[in-house]
Amino acid sequence: MMKIKSVDIAFVLDRSGSMSSIKKETIRQFNSYLEKQKSEKKKIFWSMALFNEEYELLFDRALVEEIPELNDHNYQPGGCTALLDAMGQTICQMESKQKKEGIQNIILCILTDGLENASREYSLENIRLLIKEKRGKGWEFVFLGADQDAIATAGSMGMNRRYAHNFQASDNGIKCCMKSVENSLDKIASIMLSREE
Repeated sequence: MMKIKSVDIAFVLDRSGSMSSIKKETIRQFNSYLEKQKSEKKKIFWSMALFNEEYELLFDRALVEEIPELNDHNYQPGGCTALLDAMGQTICQMESKQKKEGIQNIILCILTDGLENASREYSLENIRLLIKEKRGKGWEFVFLGADQDAIATAGSMGMNRRYAHNFQASDNGIKCCMKSVENSLDKIASIMLSREE
């Protein structure tokens, strides 16, 4: 029997204190983006991790119609930015699921409005090596960053710079950011599904 083609997208979203100023628009734009995905025909499983100096897996391998909306209860910015730890934990979790459940295609999408300042478990070199390994196995990464050169940051981690985008930490900035997310994820997912036997 033919296996149904699918893509897993793991969204890693910053919820450090600096996201407070764009909290409402982040919630609005993310929910709007997922609402649009309900009309898509691609089979996509969604996961989302929220991070500051702590890490929370909000949902895990859910179809779009099963995903809870972001709201004031489940998205409360505060604390510092343990970006590398969040990326490392998400990569390892998706790797484990890939081995156990036979996941076919994996995309990690990271959105942060600040620089790393609180990780304790993973270094930049750890993350760079993990990303190099996973990209060699067909994974892809999208990086969106404010208050930094997101393209340079993504490059330093070994990501494809074409899927890195800068944005302003403002309501309009996060709106434009989510448009970049939509374009990049749609392009990568289409490439992955077309190359699969």
